[in-house]
Amino acid sequence: MAARPINGEKWPSFTRQQLESAPGYKLEAGGAHSRSACPIHGGDNPTAFVFNVATGWGQCHSHGCRGYLDDGNRRGRQHSRPAPYGSVPTIVPPPAQDIPLDADRVRTLQRLWPRMVRAFPGSPAEDYLAARGIPLAVAQAARVGYDEDGELWYATAPEGTPPQERKRHTRGRVVFPLATVEGQPINIAARRLTMPGNESKEWRWLFLRGQRGYFNAAGLRQAQAERRTLYICEGVIDALALRAGGITTAVAIGGLSGVIKREHLRMLSRIVLCLDADQAGQSGSPEIGRMARTVGCTVEYLSADHLDGAKDVAEYWQRHRTLPAFLDGLAVEERCDLDDDLIEDYARRYTVAYIADTLARQYARWDDGDQTRTTRQTMADWHAIAARRATIDAERACAPRDADTGPDDGDTGEAWVEEG
Repeated sequence: MAARPINGEKWPSFTRQQLESAPGYKLEAGGAHSRSACPIHGGDNPTAFVFNVATGWGQCHSHGCRGYLDDGNRRGRQHSRPAPYGSVPTIVPPPAQDIPLDADRVRTLQRLWPRMVRAFPGSPAEDYLAARGIPLAVAQAARVGYDEDGELWYATAPEGTPPQERKRHTRGRVVFPLATVEGQPINIAARRLTMPGNESKEWRWLFLRGQRGYFNAAGLRQAQAERRTLYICEGVIDALALRAGGITTAVAIGGLSGVIKREHLRMLSRIVLCLDADQAGQSGSPEIGRMARTVGCTVEYLSADHLDGAKDVAEYWQRHRTLPAFLDGLAVEERCDLDDDLIEDYARRYTVAYIADTLARQYARWDDGDQTRTTRQTMADWHAIAARRATIDAERACAPRDADTGPDDGDTGEAWVEEG
C-alpha cells in the first residue's frame, strides 16, 4: 500500500503522547514494537498502526500512513525510509518525558469523583465487580465509582476528542481513579460492564488522553512507608483481586508502557510483578525487574504456571476466590502474627513515642541488611499496634472528657510504658 501524505507531508511526525494515548496502544514482541490506532489520521482500529521502537518509524496498515516519532531528537529523521516491520532494534530509545499535569482536569476529577463513589453501591457496577469476586467494601476502599451517564468522561475529555468517543460508549461504566504517587487524580479507567470472554476488545476500556497514573497509589505509599512488598499489576481489577485477597500494597500501572519509574521504587525492599500470562505481559516483566534491581529491590515474578491457565490474577481470583499459592505464600510473611486481644493490649500499654521508636529500630535493622523473615514479621506486628493506637487516640479525641475511653493516664493521649 502506498504511503498516504498527511497535510502535504509524505512523512508526517507524531509525538510520544499522541502515540501512547492512541486507542489500543500496547507494546509487543518484548518491547521491540507497539500496536495502536493510528496517531496520524486518528483511526479507531486498535491494531492498525505498528511502531518500531528502535527506529522511531511507524506505519498504518489501514490507511497506509507512514510517519516518525518526533520526541525532541527527531529520531525518525535518522533513517531515509522506515525500517521494515520486525527489524532488529539498533538504537536504544530515550526515556519518555513527563507530561505536564492538566490542572483543570485534576480539579474536575476532584469535584466529580465523590459523586461517582456515592453512585456505586447498589449500581450495576457493584453487581459487575461482585460477579468477579470483588466485595463492596474492597471496591469502596479503593474509591471505585459508577458513571451512569458518562458525565465524568464528558467533563474531562479535552477539546477535539473524536465524536465517537462521546457517544453511547461512555455511559454506564465502572470507573477507577488513576493518580500520581502523591495521590493526585489525573486520569480515569472506565470499564464496560460485560464479563470477560468472547467480548470485543473495542471500547472495553476507556482512558483519558495523557498520563494514566497508578490505580491504588496509596498502596505504593504504604509499601514505601512500611518497608512492605509492592505488587505491580497491569490491570485495575487485578489489583482489586489482590486487595480482596488481603494484599493492600498492590498497584495497577495500566499497561507495560505506563507510569512506573525508577524513583518510585526507591525505599522498597521487594517487588512482585503480577503481569498477565500472555506473551506481552511475560516479556515485559524482565524490563521492569531490571529497573527495580538498579535501586536495590528484590524482584519476584508471577509466572503463567502460577496462574494455572488463567490469563491474569483477576481471572484466577474470579474462578477460585483465592490468590495463587505463590502470592499467598509471599503475603504471609508480612501479615501480623498477633491476635486482636494482644494488639489491643500493646496499643493501650505503650505510648505513641515508644511505638514509633520501636518501629524506627526495626527499620534501621532492615536498612542495615537484616532483611530476614523475622524482622519483616516484627515490623508487621508493630505496624498493627501503631494502627490500633492511632484509632484509640482518635476515639479519645472525639469522646467527652469524662468518658471512659481507656486507662487512667490523665486523658492526655499518652499511655504508661511498661518496659522489660
